[in-house]
Amino acid sequence: MWLREGSRVVSFSRASTAALGLAVFWSCVATPREPPPQLASSEHKPFGGERAGFGEALGTRVVDENVGRCQDVPALDQDPLLADFEQDSIFLRPVPGRHGSWYTANDGSPGGKQVPESYAAVRGGHGGSNYAVRYQVEGFGDWGGVLGFQLRYVPEAGIKCPFNAQAFEGISFMARGSGRIRVGLSIPETTPSDQEGRCQRSCWDSHGAYVFLTEEWKEQRLAWADFAQQGWGTPARLSLKELLAVNFAIGRQDQPAELWLDDVRFIQRSTK
Repeated sequence: MWLREGSRVVSFSRASTAALGLAVFWSCVATPREPPPQLASSEHKPFGGERAGFGEALGTRVVDENVGRCQDVPALDQDPLLADFEQDSIFLRPVPGRHGSWYTANDGSPGGKQVPESYAAVRGGHGGSNYAVRYQVEGFGDWGGVLGFQLRYVPEAGIKCPFNAQAFEGISFMARGSGRIRVGLSIPETTPSDQEGRCQRSCWDSHGAYVFLTEEWKEQRLAWADFAQQGWGTPARLSLKELLAVNFAIGRQDQPAELWLDDVRFIQRSTK
């Protein structure tokens, strides 16, 4: 299913639309209000302006546990596996307090091509497993395309809420393909208030880290300290206590690109 608003095009599978309803579209994905630095005009330079380092407050107010209409942040979760796709489902692995789902989106550029048109698992996972996710984009000339998942959807309220990821050291996944992707972390301080966040201006400059894909399956391990803002948006510290979503984005300059993804999980903290 395709939904369009201006230059924004977002795709959902029929199952996801039926399960989550239209409200999850507006709460899950939105086109960045500010362009990434690589696509920006001269007033937005790459890594320009003041940036917040990992864990720095940088003058922002102390965040509480209430985001939009969310009542609280769930207790620390110790289950690291997010998705291995063996159930061929749009939902993350079901864990109490973590009710996430996958989505795809692109900027709707004329002539752009996304395969598949909506989220779907395909045969041929890592290590002989049955399923993985394959995502291909080309020709999207604005901000590009994205495959991602939200971590905590509240169906009775039709909103996304934060998830507490402080029990983990980072995120890992198996990947192969061609091109470069940027793994991004969405938090309330970089998400607009109308999307259940707290950002008021220059939003969507999320904390991210680049990964270069290879033809063979390779494990990618990203520690939280590897993630940083690009610098064109409002500075914010990375609050692991309030993680909203994880995105695998392919920018204009990195197309055409193909991403195969499997075995997505949080990295558990060392017990030593």
